[in-house]
Amino acid sequence: MDKHFTVSVYIFKEEKVLLLKHPKFGKWMPPGGHVENHETFEEAARREVQEETGLSISFLSDDPLLVNNPNAITIPRPFMCLLENVPPWKGEKQHQHIDCIYCATVNEKSPHQPCPFHPQKWFALSEVLALKGEEEVFLETKEIIKTVLGKNLCLK
Repeated sequence: MDKHFTVSVYIFKEEKVLLLKHPKFGKWMPPGGHVENHETFEEAARREVQEETGLSISFLSDDPLLVNNPNAITIPRPFMCLLENVPPWKGEKQHQHIDCIYCATVNEKSPHQPCPFHPQKWFALSEVLALKGEEEVFLETKEIIKTVLGKNLCLK
């Protein structure tokens, strides 16, 4: 089965998370998309967020060591990675996404210029939990938000 590298970015602000209504799946999801051949995961994550929300972000990280040498630098590592099954759609074969999941906050003074193709909303944890199962949100999306917002991970 074909596998594609992708990124997803959970953006947090004032104990809320930004989700987009995905046109393909019809569910609330974090911004994200495919990694281009010339991009690192970090670059793809920033590009996708910019394209879909207009926001400038800062990644949340707990890296124990930061390297900044001429031949190697630390890049933000994902919060977690998922292997996701993607069903066939509009002539596209079934495939899998190797999805690098990031957590981020909005940079101060970042303009919010939403993409007109993706309805979006800032959700409190209670609103995410009120979404109907697989009809409105993927279960793993709900689980990640519940873990991060419910336990205040990365938000301190």
